[in-house]
Amino acid sequence: MNCCLLLVDIIDYSAIGLTMTITTHIDKEANLRHHKVTGPLTKDELIEKLKEVYSEPDFDPDMNTLWDLREADLSSFFSPDIQEVRDFVSEHWGTGGKSRSALVVSRDLNYGLSRMYEAFLKGKTSSEVAVFRDYDDAVKWIKS
Repeated sequence: MNCCLLLVDIIDYSAIGLTMTITTHIDKEANLRHHKVTGPLTKDELIEKLKEVYSEPDFDPDMNTLWDLREADLSSFFSPDIQEVRDFVSEHWGTGGKSRSALVVSRDLNYGLSRMYEAFLKGKTSSEVAVFRDYDDAVKWIKS
């Protein structure tokens, strides 16, 4: 396996006993950036993480992305938050129209919010976004 970058960010929610982590793995050979999110995630945390990723010297805006959100809690997101994330992402990712982003979720709420993001992003970028409940299906789609 050809691993080029591993980032781990931990934001401590010790006051309420919860921790959010986003782990990022970039595989240049496979043209894939993989993010795994666990715990409660806010719009501000997501945008901060994206700023870090987008500012990396090796960042490729046309790299495929797989977001594993099966252990994430997106309950703090509302429609305006999703639109703000959409606006930020559309300025930086998929500018060449050659990339795909798969979002994998397990909870119904996360599925609905991810589908909203998918719908909001259409027309803002020519890259493709799809939401999946099955991790293997997402990986097959991203590689096709």
